[in-house]
Amino acid sequence: VYTGSGQMVTASVQRILRAHGAEVTLATQIEDLDQALENGSIENIAYVVLPTIIHWEDRATEWSGRPDRITMKYVIYNTTEGERLASTMVSASSKWATLGGDHPQDLVPQTFQDFLAQVF
Repeated sequence: VYTGSGQMVTASVQRILRAHGAEVTLATQIEDLDQALENGSIENIAYVVLPTIIHWEDRATEWSGRPDRITMKYVIYNTTEGERLASTMVSASSKWATLGGDHPQDLVPQTFQDFLAQVF
């Protein structure tokens, strides 16, 4: 368990989407997919983006030279039909030498940018 990692990942994804000109609304509570799609439809939100941390390997990179690794799953749904529009799993690794170590949110931008490049 990496406390707060979900919120940190969500904040990273939100920043990236806003940088691409998207208007982003975050859920105010944890929702399952059906709830997210229903609430998105009610609030006239076109898409639901679900980022999920699949794997996080936090290594002592500073002394071991072994990189930190992350695998993220990203899925985009259309709220109107509830249809899955895009889905992928993307992995990234930290550099072999880091100062103070990386965290999941530090590697998320690379993985999400890779996903957006595939989608657009």
